[in-house]
This record gives sequence, structure tokens and C-alpha cells, in this order.
Amino acid sequence: MNGRAEATPREERRVVTVVFTDLVGFTERSEELDPEDVRALLTAYYRQVRSILEEHGGTVDKFIGDAVLGVFGAPVAHEDDPERAVRAALAVCEWARTRDDLALRVGVNTGRAFVALDPSDTGIGIVAGDMVNTAARIQSAAPTGRVLVGEETYRATRDVFDFAEHEALELKGKSEPVPVWEPVRARVRIGEARRRTDAPLVGRERELALLQEALERAARGEGVRFVTVVGVPGIGKTRLVAELERVARARFPGLTWLAGRSLPYGAGTSFRGLGAMVQAYAGIMETDDASEADAKLARAVGELTEDASDARWLVSQLRPLVGLAGEAPVREERRADAFAAWRRFFELLAGRGPLVLVHDDLHWADESVLDFLEELVQASAPVPLLVVGTARPELLERRPGWAEAAGARSLLRLDPLSPEETGELIAALVREGALDAALERAIVARAGGNPLYAEELVRLVAEGERAPDAPLPLSVQGIVAARLDALAREEKELLQDAAVVGQVFWPGALRRVSRDGARLDELLSALERKEFVHAVPDSTVAHEREYAFRHPLIREVAYEQMPRARRAEKHRLAAEWAETLSADRTESRADLLADHYLRALEYATATATASDSAGLSARAARALREAGDHARALHSLDVAAARYARALELAGSDEERAELGLALAETQLRTGALEQAHRRLDEVLELARAGG
Repeated sequence: MNGRAEATPREERRVVTVVFTDLVGFTERSEELDPEDVRALLTAYYRQVRSILEEHGGTVDKFIGDAVLGVFGAPVAHEDDPERAVRAALAVCEWARTRDDLALRVGVNTGRAFVALDPSDTGIGIVAGDMVNTAARIQSAAPTGRVLVGEETYRATRDVFDFAEHEALELKGKSEPVPVWEPVRARVRIGEARRRTDAPLVGRERELALLQEALERAARGEGVRFVTVVGVPGIGKTRLVAELERVARARFPGLTWLAGRSLPYGAGTSFRGLGAMVQAYAGIMETDDASEADAKLARAVGELTEDASDARWLVSQLRPLVGLAGEAPVREERRADAFAAWRRFFELLAGRGPLVLVHDDLHWADESVLDFLEELVQASAPVPLLVVGTARPELLERRPGWAEAAGARSLLRLDPLSPEETGELIAALVREGALDAALERAIVARAGGNPLYAEELVRLVAEGERAPDAPLPLSVQGIVAARLDALAREEKELLQDAAVVGQVFWPGALRRVSRDGARLDELLSALERKEFVHAVPDSTVAHEREYAFRHPLIREVAYEQMPRARRAEKHRLAAEWAETLSADRTESRADLLADHYLRALEYATATATASDSAGLSARAARALREAGDHARALHSLDVAAARYARALELAGSDEERAELGLALAETQLRTGALEQAHRRLDEVLELARAGG
């Protein structure tokens, strides 16, 4: 655009989880081994640990002797990175137990780090920060063959794993003992972390009624119905479907309810959701061997059809879904037979009574799964079958036609709760006592109508007795960061630049702040479709369309990921744009200018990147004085005094200091702070005498 900003560095500040794995006693053993044997052992160890980390969505940061440092959350973030990391750590230990020649231990830690998104450019790996050193020290204290995790990892995963207590560690460089826990086993399967359903369903009466209507129509024999519930993470899709299940089971005692979900990682995930439905109906357990699973599948199908040849065909096509013949066939010539058999299975099942199939997280489903679900609705016989899918807006980007639902297919979008509804939910989440009004208002504002965010913020306050403006819970940060990483690079960087401008922003400001504006309108449209931002009907800047972040936490995470040096430059450019606004309406820009120049100065000073810190100080002082004048004109004297005092700290010349001191003294006199005002006037007189 203006060509003055440098190319965006491929570095960010992030919350990541690291896995530090080290062999036990290997240095001593190596002295007794042939060098070729040492290399062979290390090669097998490196290869297997890398494979496990990558299978769970992690990345190997580096190999250090006989240690491996893995990272989750960089270069790509996932909403469940701590869970992935702990699962990977347990899998590494499980593999090691199968080897007589290897013993290891693992430390897992979660925290803030500086991340190189292009590690090859730095030569020092992906992550840097104290949390990496802490992970290594936690690992060194772990029992052989086991895992220890730090406090933030424990907080993020305690609903997923069973943990054993462990005494706190006295670690070098830490003034206080470091609490750790030992994960023993997973409590739930991948992608099935427990969510609260004990709070009342708030603000979703219309949506629940629409789902009930679809079920009633399907049950009356009006044909198969397919409703896709779409919304951003945490908006309440899972909670709404849970309420539908409660209502449906009460309404139809003979109802069959089967559920599955697409997963973002792990082996054999493509048709896992459909497979989970078949396994649940047949009673197949994960611990069943192949013969037991085969027998249960044959028995379940035999109960649905008396035709022996039909049953054999169905079983042969269903076996891959339950893991009896590898991956389900997806080649075109075989897919038609498979789809026909799966459809026939669900039709037979629905023929026995109302059937509801719930497929969660369709945004992670591959194309074949989506194709089958569409075919299931379009080609099935008129049986009492309701298919409910849940998805994030990303699905509609992949398949725009999904949003054009009509007839048997419908789309149900979940919007944020109103402030009143969020307050009602918070009151229900607080089991004992009540939050004071100011604290509740703060949580409502920060949650932005997202039920999960409200729940996590309430939990943060209840457990940590911290203010709701403290750093975000890791669960929330992970969700937002994962959504940001799913964006194209240009979209994400534009969103970060918008975060610098503010909760609301304008294309003109982005053209000044960003590097390249050729595709600005196109990128903003894409971010609007993906529900990151929205257009504001009435702009406060003439001839400029105004946008706002759909959720304040999106802006918060996007901003926090930016390196401080980049923030400094972007705030300076944003301030320069603000200076182009109407000069005779300083009240509409003074505080904006002051905020941007102060932040630019703060970050430039912290990173030693300020080439003209004196210039930034002067500009900030001038903007603060304008803001003080405006506040004083509105009789907001305390605000005016604060603005003048801060400007006085930054003022350069004695003349400026005298003028600002006089303005501050006059304001203090009007507030009744006479002693402070008299001291300030004495300082002004000294400056005046010194200046002649």
C-alpha cells in the first residue's frame, strides 16, 4: 500500500505445549555399545517418537543428543494442543515399554513462547522461552517410563485424563516449587472431551423448536431430514444437540440415537464418525478382538434383515467401517457399493422406529463423508430418519452449496447470546453465592455471547480468584488460535493489522497499516464470510465502511500473537492514519491518537527498535494534551488530569512542560486537589523563571 512497512516477520508470540522426551541411562550404556549399534538405536528412537508426535498433530522442534523436543501449537495451532501433547507423551511411553533396550521419561509443559513460523530461517528451532527449559527439568524428575506435566497442561486436560498426585518439584531457577501431575490414562476418546450439560439451555428456544419440528416431520413419514447446525466454536452446538436428545427420548421411547464425529487427526479418521454409529448399534467395543467384532456385526445385521444374501452383502460392506478391513473403500468403482450398503443399513434401522444420526464436526470431515451424508438424504426411502450435523463456518467455505440447503436439508445458524442471556447463563453456572454486579458485567462483555467462553471465564474466576481481564484460559486461547491458523496467511495478517487499529476499524486505516492493499476488499469479504468480522451499519468515519470484530477475544488473541516490534510499527502507522481525520474535531481522534502513539513508544522502547523515540514521545504528548483538553471541556476532570500528567512525563522542552503543568494545576484546582495544584504551580513558576 504505502510501501513503508517492512515485510511481515514470520514470528509470533503463542501459547504452545512442548513434549520433552529423554532416554534414561543411555549415555552410560553407549560406552559399552558399538557405535553402529548406538546409531541404530537412536535412529529407531528418533523415528518412532517423530511418528507419534506427528500422528497427534505435533512437530519435532529438534533432537538434542538422546532427547527429543516436540511442540504442539506451532507452526500450526489446534484448539486441543495440550490434550494432543499428553496423548502423544503417553503413546511414546507405551511404545518404549515394548522395547527391552530403551527406557525413557517425558515432561510436558504449556506456556507462552516466541515462535519461529519459518524455523529454517533461524536455525534455532521453532520455540524459545522459559517454558521449554521448564519442560526439560520436569522431564528429568519424571519416574522412568512415565510422564509428568506442568500446571497449565494439567488445567487444560484435567477433564480428559485421570491424573495421579505428585509432589511439587524444586527446580533450578524457580523461586517457588513447581506443581506437577502424572497423567495415568485417558478418560475419554479423542475428540470427546466432556462439556457441561448441567446448566439450563439459554437463548436457544427457537433453534430447539426447529430441530424438534424436523424430528416430528421425519417421524411422521415425511421423508429423511438433514439439519446442519452451524456456528463458531463454543457457541453451543453440542449443548443444543444434547437438549434435543433429551427431548427426543422423552417424546419417542423407542427412538434409536447414534452419534459419531469427524476428528482432526489420528489414523483412519475419514469414516470414523459413521463407524462409531455402526459400532454403537452393534455393541462393538474398542477392546473387542476381530472375531468378537465380526460376530457382533453379523448378529446386529441379522436382526435387521431375514434375507441371508442381503445380510452377507451388508456385513461385507460394513466391516471396513468398524475397523475389520482397514480403511473404508473410497475408490469410485467401489464407493457406490459401499454407499448403497451403508444407506441400506440405516434405512433398515429406521424401519424399526425413529432414528437420529448425529455427526459432529463436519468441518473436519473429508469429501467422501460429506458426499455420503448428502446421498443418504437424497436417495433414501421415506423412513423416519433425522440426520443432524454440527459444523463451523469453515464447512461453508469448503462447500458453498451446503449453505443453499432446501427441501429435506436445512441450515441452522447459531448466533451469540444477548448480554441478558449471557448473564442468565453465568448465574446458572455459579453454583454457590453470586458474582458481584461489576464482575458479572465484565465477564458478559468479555464472553461476547459465547457460552463456552462465559463458562471458562467463570471457571477462571471461581478457581483462581483472578479478574476476568486476566490472561485467557488456555482452552479459549487454543480455540481462537486454531481458527486463526486455519486462515490463509494474508487473511490472518490482515486480521492482526485490524487488531492493532482497534475493536472497530476502517479500510483506510488498514491501507495505511498493512503492507499490500491490492486485495483488501476481497480479504475483508472472506473474513466476513468466515465470521471473524462484520460490517457496521453506520460508520463514524465519512466515506469509509466500518468493520468490527465479531468477538473481542478474536481481536485479543490476534493482537497477542504479534511480536512487539511489529506492534510498535503498526501502532505508529495507525496513529499517522488517525492524524488524517478531521483536525477541527480533535475530540473524535485525540484519545485514539494518544493510545496508538503510547503503545508504539512502549513496544519500540521494549524491543530497542525506536529510531526516533523522541519523536514518538513528542507526538504522544501532543495527543495526550488534546485528549486532556477535550476531557476538561466535558467536565471529566479526573480523566483530564490523568491525560495531562502522562503528557507531562513525555514532554521535551521546558516551555511544553510549563504549559502542561499549568493545565494540570488548573484542573486540579477545579477538582479540589489544592495541595497538589499548588505544588504543580510552584514547578511551573520555576520553569518560567528558568526560561526567562
